[in-house]
Amino acid sequence: LDLVGHSISSVKDYRFTRLARYAWALMRSTKFLATIEENTRSESVTQGIVVFGANGKIGRIFCVEGAGAGLPIRAVVRSEEQRAFFESRNIAVVLGDLEGEFERSLDGCDRVVFSAGSGGHTGPDKTMLVDLYGAIRVIEASERAAIDHFVMISAARADVPLSATP
Repeated sequence: LDLVGHSISSVKDYRFTRLARYAWALMRSTKFLATIEENTRSESVTQGIVVFGANGKIGRIFCVEGAGAGLPIRAVVRSEEQRAFFESRNIAVVLGDLEGEFERSLDGCDRVVFSAGSGGHTGPDKTMLVDLYGAIRVIEASERAAIDHFVMISAARADVPLSATP
């Protein structure tokens, strides 16, 4: 199966795709969001959906599928090198850093999807700075910006979901 420019060849990739589609469905289900039928949008379309962690597996799937359905997606990326993927798909892109400045990325938007994480190749310090403090900072900034809807996604143990302690 090929989706969003990469092959889904494992159970883990399949679960990432399911998480992204679940978040996309949550965003579509709110009463102020677009009614998408045959590529048409209602007048009650959201102002914009900001996606933190847009360059990750779940974030990319969410951005591509949401934009493909006509939703106004804004991908937040950490570096210029990450822009091309989104720009080539006509998805708005802004630079933002969860350890620094990102609040301007919320301007003009009313919804947030948070799927950011420090990645599996970083140490505990980055996990705290990005996964915990970054998330708290985005939540607090979203409150100040009067964001209507906030969806937080975690793929922790997506490859072995039954291994988590209850």
